[in-house]
Amino acid sequence: MSRKNLKHKKTKNLYSFQTVTNDFCGSLSFRGKKAVQEKVFLKALNSTTNKDIYSSLSSLRGSIQNVRPSIGIKVKKSSRNSQHIPYPLSTMLSNSTAIKWISQSTRKKKGGYFSSNLAKEFNDVNNFRGSSMERKLRHYKLAEENRNLSNTN
Repeated sequence: MSRKNLKHKKTKNLYSFQTVTNDFCGSLSFRGKKAVQEKVFLKALNSTTNKDIYSSLSSLRGSIQNVRPSIGIKVKKSSRNSQHIPYPLSTMLSNSTAIKWISQSTRKKKGGYFSSNLAKEFNDVNNFRGSSMERKLRHYKLAEENRNLSNTN
């Protein structure tokens, strides 16, 4: 069998503007309305840095990298109790987890418009504080407590 005509899978650029926008808009919207969520996301991105789109994208990359976990936790239930087993995450899954944590912590904020809350969360994450950073620290603490259950130490 000849392998000349086989096409290799294209790898997805994790930090391209379109990829990050699509991932955030997908995690922000509950019932569709992706165009509205994209406007909200871009408004929040422009209000974080009042410069060009490239500086705001680099700020967004930094905030995703600050929240991104490198360890995931599987819950294994036995008869009466559950065990939390840590395992290493791929970069794609860790990026989607970080985006999910940022959008969930933005939803929990009260008061103001959603875009302003999202901009505040971006600024908090860039300064290593905020509820999504607290969630990452709780996640690592839980993984550290149950490190003896993992296969890879």
